[in-house]
Amino acid sequence: MQNIQLSLRWVGVLLFLAVAPCLFAARGDTLFTNYSKGTYHTCAVRYVDAQMAPTDSLVDLLIYQFRNDIEPIFDWAFKGLGNSQSDKERREVQLYFRRFAFDEKTSVGTFWADIVVPGVKTFKDVEVKSRILKNVVPDKQITTTMEIFYSNSILKDAHGTLRIVKVDNQLAVRIDTFVTFGWFFNIFITQRRYRNLLEWRVAGFVDNLSEAFNMASR
Repeated sequence: MQNIQLSLRWVGVLLFLAVAPCLFAARGDTLFTNYSKGTYHTCAVRYVDAQMAPTDSLVDLLIYQFRNDIEPIFDWAFKGLGNSQSDKERREVQLYFRRFAFDEKTSVGTFWADIVVPGVKTFKDVEVKSRILKNVVPDKQITTTMEIFYSNSILKDAHGTLRIVKVDNQLAVRIDTFVTFGWFFNIFITQRRYRNLLEWRVAGFVDNLSEAFNMASR
């Protein structure tokens, strides 16, 4: 079975990441979140009419833009995943991306963002460092991994896996994310707030990718 696997250890720009529970066996779109021992696991699956070759090229583009010029990603992969102005619950935690830098010598990328909990606290210029690496098995698999090198009161750990697998005449686009918050957010983030902060963004990211894969295959 041909597949493209994009593994990410990350925070909240996609984001997105070992995995098991969400299987491709049952055909159909899927979205769920489980909470266990302080860790939120979100799984989203979409089936799309797309071809592997143009999809592979778009995955390469995603990685290139993340490393070199992250702004265009917000026009397609992260489209519509900013702060909601119409949904009051989704405004309880607000994310403001500031800037991004990539060091070619170390392959380490750094992004800065403000995280605002209205009426409670504002975290200015939260810095997250990560490294993206890619391995290729010709005609079988592309694996890209991202590792996070930062842990604080906001985020203790984040990782996940994005897999794109050929199933009959379609591609199954699947993402599993695992997030463990630091001590402050672990107190503040309820399961409802998690859905309003991250779950809908994970689902939106998969929807955006699926749409782009479909368009590129026409």
